Amino acid sequence: MVRGRLGILGRVALTTVLTAMVATLLVAGQAPARAGALGVDGWTPVDRSLDQTTCTLLGRHWAPGGGDPGCSRRGCLVDGAHIQGDYGTEACVLGRRAYADNLEPRVCRALGRVWLAPVNRCLQEAEHRSATVLPDAPQCAAPTTTYVLVPARVGPDFCVAPEEAERARVARDADVASEVDELVLRSAALCALRPDHNWRRNGTCTPLASGEDKDRTRRDVLVIGDSVTWRSADELHDARPAWRVDGVPGSSLGSYRARLRRHLRVHDRPRTLVLALGANQGIRTTRRSDYVAALAQVPDWTRVVLVTPYRDASVYGKRKGRLMKRIGIWMRTLAHDRPHTCLVRWYDAADAHPQWLLDGVHQTSTGEQAWAGLVERGVDRCTG
Repeated sequence: MVRGRLGILGRVALTTVLTAMVATLLVAGQAPARAGALGVDGWTPVDRSLDQTTCTLLGRHWAPGGGDPGCSRRGCLVDGAHIQGDYGTEACVLGRRAYADNLEPRVCRALGRVWLAPVNRCLQEAEHRSATVLPDAPQCAAPTTTYVLVPARVGPDFCVAPEEAERARVARDADVASEVDELVLRSAALCALRPDHNWRRNGTCTPLASGEDKDRTRRDVLVIGDSVTWRSADELHDARPAWRVDGVPGSSLGSYRARLRRHLRVHDRPRTLVLALGANQGIRTTRRSDYVAALAQVPDWTRVVLVTPYRDASVYGKRKGRLMKRIGIWMRTLAHDRPHTCLVRWYDAADAHPQWLLDGVHQTSTGEQAWAGLVERGVDRCTG
């Protein structure tokens, strides 16, 4: 373990040297497979699907392993950091900042940051605590190689081209306190995520005037789900780039209303809602009326696609398995009773293909593709 903070740039450089030294153990140029796939590394304390550079960027310790190298699922490079995430999606967290966070793939790329498909996460600078500008950041995708740390109350961090950062430093507006503030003022990608700001014709992002509405973007399809949705977000974005995919690991139906309201603050009301929540519902507290109330939050003309949840009863117990079946039955009756409502039978597909799952609920890379494909076809049937 690294004592203190060598800095991510220094560790990435060191990693590059070390990687060359163990070249016989790694296939040069091979793209890392998806983390955690049973066919890749099974249930092990190290993830052999990640290369050493990626491991370092996630803040995790590289374990040589005596001929069996891999990225540790238990240890972080910096003292005080800890591992967070489901199996196959682990990243280290230092204080309140993770080395990679759960942004949508589209949002991550729009902000100029690096999307790591193997762990379904967006790289983030975790070791600098104050708002600042970092050149040549490995968390940034070329040509936007300068990382801008943004106060949490404003929005997520973003990356800009070096010349843009230099212009902000030199031509900082007299009313703007810092270079970071100037870059925030001129970031269209960040502005789109700020519900109380609009993008102006003069190339700045300013607060809404009294009585002014947010310029909302059109997202005809909104997907709200949990970690199963989150793991398949990049597959959905690749196939349906206009969709808005909101997958939050560990979330339940109780989070649905707030997430729908948050979406409507920056986007138009969706014509189609995909509701993929249920795997994290409580055994004793979940009722059919919860799903009835959820559907009542959208107009009758909104097409709704319900995705039946799945947890393997042999892993999570018979009571949890029975709950998954009950939720599926409720969804089926709701799809029958409510106009413009359809069903995607993920429960049946996952139950018939246990090899699609890592742990009885979360998908392998094949399972991620299968889930996304089922949802795409379900939306097409419902809207066709």
